[in-house]
Amino acid sequence: MVLVRVLIDELELLTSGIVDRLDDVSYEELSRFSDRRAELVNQMVGAGLVLNEEDKQRLHSLSAHDGAILNKMRLYKKEASEWLFRQGNIKEQRSAYHAGFTPESFFFDKRK
Repeated sequence: MVLVRVLIDELELLTSGIVDRLDDVSYEELSRFSDRRAELVNQMVGAGLVLNEEDKQRLHSLSAHDGAILNKMRLYKKEASEWLFRQGNIKEQRSAYHAGFTPESFFFDKRK
C-alpha cells in the first residue's frame, strides 16, 4: 500500500509540474514526462498492486489533465509535420533550379 501511494504521489507531482507550465513546456519535456509516466504506471502494474478507492480516485483525477497534455502533443506534431512539408517543398524548388546537366554540354536532336 505504501508503494502505491509513493508512485501516485510522484505521478501527481509530475503531472502538476507539466500542467502548470503547459503553455511553455517543450516537446523534449513532454517526451520525458511521457516516458517517466509510463515507467511509474508500469511499476504499479508490474508489482500487481491493489488499489483502494482513494487511490483509484486520485488516478482518475490525474487523467482529467490528459486531454490538455495530448492537445499540446498534437500541436507539436502538427508543427513538425508542417515543417517537414515545407522542407520538402524547398527541396523540390531547389532541385528545379539546379540542373542535372553540365551547362557547356550540347544537345542533338535526331530526325526519324
